[in-house]
Amino acid sequence: MTLLRLMPRYVALEVLSRNAQFVEDYESDALNDNYKMKVRLGLYILRGMKQLQEIQGKVRMPVVIYHGNNDGVTSPSISKAFCDVCRLNTSLSGQFHCLPNEPTKDATIDMAVQWITQLAQR
Repeated sequence: MTLLRLMPRYVALEVLSRNAQFVEDYESDALNDNYKMKVRLGLYILRGMKQLQEIQGKVRMPVVIYHGNNDGVTSPSISKAFCDVCRLNTSLSGQFHCLPNEPTKDATIDMAVQWITQLAQR
């Protein structure tokens, strides 16, 4: 099924997280495909990005987006542009792609809990 391959290279595992144990576990997990992206997934991503662009100025509900500014998998600048239009805060300094597995995960989880708590108190 090589025709279903889209990207010429795989995601470099070392950019997923600064947590070496997580990266090792991710690599050895049989459920993860550490090779090339399938065309179907690429199409879903492109479709989702188009939908986000169409609604970005219309978001009226509470939304929080956390994005590590050292993310080597997805684009922090695209995430920031979306958040700027929606008036959201997004950047987590020094963090990589898999935020719940970063060494600073407790602080990130605390931020999410604080955001939910503040939202619930409205």
